[in-house]
Amino acid sequence: MQINRRQFSAALATAAASATMPPLARAEGGKTIALMFDAFDSDFWITGNNILKSKAKENGWTTLETISNRDQNKQNDQVKAMVERKVDGIVFIPTDNNAAIPAIRTANAANIPIIFFNRPPAPNDNKYVAIQADNRKIMQMTVSTLVDIAKKQGGKYKAVLLMGDLGDNNAVQRRDGALDVLDANKDLVEVVSRVATEWNADKAFAGLTNAIQAGEMHYHEGGSSPYHRHVGTAANPGGASHAYIIFKGRGVVQVGDTSREIEPGTLVYFPPGIPHRLRAHGGPLDYFELQAWRSFKTDVLSEEPLGLKWYYDPVTPGAARVEWDQS
Repeated sequence: MQINRRQFSAALATAAASATMPPLARAEGGKTIALMFDAFDSDFWITGNNILKSKAKENGWTTLETISNRDQNKQNDQVKAMVERKVDGIVFIPTDNNAAIPAIRTANAANIPIIFFNRPPAPNDNKYVAIQADNRKIMQMTVSTLVDIAKKQGGKYKAVLLMGDLGDNNAVQRRDGALDVLDANKDLVEVVSRVATEWNADKAFAGLTNAIQAGEMHYHEGGSSPYHRHVGTAANPGGASHAYIIFKGRGVVQVGDTSREIEPGTLVYFPPGIPHRLRAHGGPLDYFELQAWRSFKTDVLSEEPLGLKWYYDPVTPGAARVEWDQS
């Protein structure tokens, strides 16, 4: 059986959510439970919400749902509204583990149980229940498996560490679990970049592409890079080698006083520090480029009134464009 990425993500989220879901005991009478999420931007939370509603229905309970859109002040106000509606319990997924503490106080004052689902608050002396997966252990096991594979294959590796929102304790635990293993295997794996994704697909894609400095580029008709060069940094004194392969359209590449036509299939290589410019002509130009390794500085050698700016196509339709940081 074949499944796509979304189906796989949903199945994984179902398993994880089921493992960490608050147990719902059968109610003696009809109860009302508030399900309070900060966002539904991942399959994990969507699946968790569906499971909670299903379990509540099995027990003859009514659910009330809120979404704060990552606004903790709004979420604290939503808790107050649920208290006024005299709900019998609150299942809570906070945006910020520190800012969630006033919500606990509000629930405590009304003697309403509050359960944190897979995102606990910061330590405090109020009354609450937090049910959470062991994220550090999960990452230790995951990265250990990858390291074992690397050892069998031989050689040395460079790794990029993608991290979630470090204001979320889950992200901190996952980062620490990964580093527990990576720090113990520095002779095998070098972490060359840490990318803070904030649980956002577009930021993750942009950060990962910057980390390895590779990506698909698109120039409109007449589009051009400035005349520029990539030089070294303290971390990478030799600078970055630069290459690209053309797969659609035509253009001209300039190095000093020399220019050469490029077309689909052309492979261009620049040693570190070589000044160059690329221009599309006769229509759009699409190519894939790679700079390695990622630590380098771009010097613009020509006067460019619009500056040196490239942007990523958004992963999510309608999302704001993210600028490609050429440094």
